[in-house]
Amino acid sequence: MTRSGSPDLDLPIEAHPVDMAPSAQMAHRIPSVFPLDSGKLSCLSCHDIAWHCKHGRSTALPNRSFLRGDPVSHPLAFCFQCHERQKTQGAKLRASRQDSSLCLACHSEFGGLLDTRHDLRTSAPAVRNVRGETAGESGPCGSCHTVHRTSRGGVFWAQGSISRRDFGRTLCTCCHRKDQCGAEHVAKHVDHPEVPLLNRTEPGEAGHMPTFDVRGEPSPQGVISWLTCHEPHTAPSTLQAKTGAS
Repeated sequence: MTRSGSPDLDLPIEAHPVDMAPSAQMAHRIPSVFPLDSGKLSCLSCHDIAWHCKHGRSTALPNRSFLRGDPVSHPLAFCFQCHERQKTQGAKLRASRQDSSLCLACHSEFGGLLDTRHDLRTSAPAVRNVRGETAGESGPCGSCHTVHRTSRGGVFWAQGSISRRDFGRTLCTCCHRKDQCGAEHVAKHVDHPEVPLLNRTEPGEAGHMPTFDVRGEPSPQGVISWLTCHEPHTAPSTLQAKTGAS
């Protein structure tokens, strides 16, 4: 059984990818106690559902995940039965960060960002995010977004500080202010009256302009934010900007 082979199961996100074929080099390293399913990893490669039937209570109870192989004292030690310890320091990503293909594999609707003025690889290549990475290192998505939570907690934001109270505006003014990379494009008017509205259009409808709640989340009962009028992922390309297109 694999996760993708059982689409009706409401399983949590797996700790290891399944339905993938290891490289020949990796397959050679996998101990025989971890069986592959037609050359691919499955849930049963690591988990033995009959484990508790084969072992006594004192051995079975500590292994609540039904893991195959020898007992281990730490979860990572289980990984090192296949993976080399000295090679586990890297990110182990399944796609590239540098061109944001890792992000766009799921968030494809935001691919319009590439090669626009908001693609900092070309418009501001020296600018660094909160992790000290340039856009060439983090990828265009990583200029503004972190994959995991930052030390601030709760916000996957990679540029400066933002206000929960004024989420939409401060997202933009992290860069669009004096002495920052967007200093050439600072709005003269940066606020809109916070009047609660009932949005009568739905996402996807022609002319829909989203309204937002106090947490910065789209809401049919919210206020007008910078993000109501501006879509940062579809900024004009560098060529369009030079010709005056908006």
